[in-house]
This record gives sequence, C-alpha cells and structure tokens, in this order.
Amino acid sequence: MFLLATNYEYGLSGLPMNYQKAVELYHRAARLGSADAAHTLGSSYMAGDIVGMDKKKARRLLSRAARGGSIGSLHQLGCMKFQDEEVDFLGYLFTAADLGWKDSMNQLKSLHEYGIVSEEHYKITLKNHLEALRKEQSESRDKMVRIDEERAQRNERPLS
Repeated sequence: MFLLATNYEYGLSGLPMNYQKAVELYHRAARLGSADAAHTLGSSYMAGDIVGMDKKKARRLLSRAARGGSIGSLHQLGCMKFQDEEVDFLGYLFTAADLGWKDSMNQLKSLHEYGIVSEEHYKITLKNHLEALRKEQSESRDKMVRIDEERAQRNERPLS
C-alpha cells in the first residue's frame, strides 16, 4: 500500500499524480503499521507539502514511525523538539546518530562546536555512529555476495 501511495504521489508506474489518493493510501498504510508511510506523512505534515502543515499530526505520525523503527523519524522529532526548545531533543539526535543517521551526527557536531554537547558525549556518539555505518556496509556487502552467488547458480552475470 505504501508503494501504491508513492506511485500516486509521484505519478509513477503509469498512475496519474494524485496527492489526495496518495495521502489516503499513506494514512491507510500507516494505520496498518507501515513505519515508512507514517514517516512520509509526518514529514509532509511538518513541511506542509502534499498536506496542510500540522505540527501536532506531524509529531504523532513521526512518533509512530520512530516506534516502528524509522531512524529518520527520530532525527526529525529531535529537530522539531530543538525548534520548540524542548529539553529532551538531544536524546533523539543521539539515538539516531548512534544508529547511523548522518544528519543527526552533523547536528550533534554543530551542537558540540557551540558547546551544547560535551566532548565526551560527542566522541562516544561518533564512535557508535561509525560502527553503525561499518555494520550497514558489511550487511550490504554480504547481501551483494548472496545475490551474486544466486545469479551464478542460475548462470547469470554477477551484479558486482
């Protein structure tokens, strides 16, 4: 359902561009547990692009997406909380950075340069961030090897 919503949003796969249909499908997919749909809607309500701007809905949907595993939603919630001067914003950025989200790491670097994030916290987070990126690259590499092995068994040309 998320993919169908995306196709309507961007007019892909032969479907006409239809924001109203896309939003309806994103909402339905989010209610069914799609973290991607909740993230897309939350981002849209935050920016006011395909729907009207509504920070309350944005927070609710981004929170749902974050609980569903969306690291980008953690980052966006941290940014929203920072803009609204809420004291717990750093926890969101630290968590997203620890999980490999580059934008959160960049935000924390800036906050460290301004003296808001301590040297110790910054170094620990940077270490965790780099480890998450290495793990992600390793998992991607392992997946490519498996795909190439499967293609070789079918006498097809490897991807890598």
